[in-house]
Amino acid sequence: MIRRHKKYVLNRLKMKHLLLLTGFLIIQLFQTSIQAQSFDWQKNFTLSLNSGAASFYGDLSVYDRQPFKKLTNESDFAIGISIGHQLSSVLTMNISYIDGRLKGTNDELKHYFNSDFQEASIASHISISQMMFPHRTGRAEVYSTTGIGLMRFHSIERHILNNNNNVEQESNIATEIKSETPVIKLGLGCNYEVSNHLNLSTELGFRVTGNDMIDAHEGSTGIKDYYSIFSVGIAYVFNRSRSYSDYSLPCGAGSKSYKTRNSRIHQACMPFN
Repeated sequence: MIRRHKKYVLNRLKMKHLLLLTGFLIIQLFQTSIQAQSFDWQKNFTLSLNSGAASFYGDLSVYDRQPFKKLTNESDFAIGISIGHQLSSVLTMNISYIDGRLKGTNDELKHYFNSDFQEASIASHISISQMMFPHRTGRAEVYSTTGIGLMRFHSIERHILNNNNNVEQESNIATEIKSETPVIKLGLGCNYEVSNHLNLSTELGFRVTGNDMIDAHEGSTGIKDYYSIFSVGIAYVFNRSRSYSDYSLPCGAGSKSYKTRNSRIHQACMPFN
């Protein structure tokens, strides 16, 4: 009992340190963006709707290394809404809410579970494309996301028994858990600008949790449960605008003003040939 309590305390401390580190990195990114570039708080807001599949990884999952079977057997539906604000060409901050379901089965243990969950989080989106190609003019971008949040879940675990005819049937015995846990978000996504006001996106994100009871089953490995969300979304952009730190407008001597059909760049300074 003392050893289990000690392990629980150590895991709580590790999760707390990870949350503090993630929060510190988000704050540092936010401060760096403010110092590096001035922006208009009234521009570049986005409202997004997302839906996709939530997949569980833990004691009651067996297809962790088989993506197709994971999606078909150990995934359920999730839907979410988020509000974002682009602070610079590289950094966007997002606040999101997700409502979904998780499920999993372990045939060896003869257990399965279903869970309803809600997740609220704040995250930073870092444009990898913009960092690698500062002068890019394409509509598509690849980004990484890092954030912290809180997950609430209601999980029910049931046993699977064999009757006299050796046919599997559900048992009335159930373990029911209602709890919450902090989460750390890590993921990659792709965003495409359809128009000046419309974006399409897809994202794969993993959630590291501080709880081993999301499946209502306490394992013996000491590894906490976690889950992933693969989603597609559509976003409306309010008052989209951009600043271009690599150009100086109006154009100086030896260059001319140039307009492009691509809506990403409204004006740039190009040298005379």
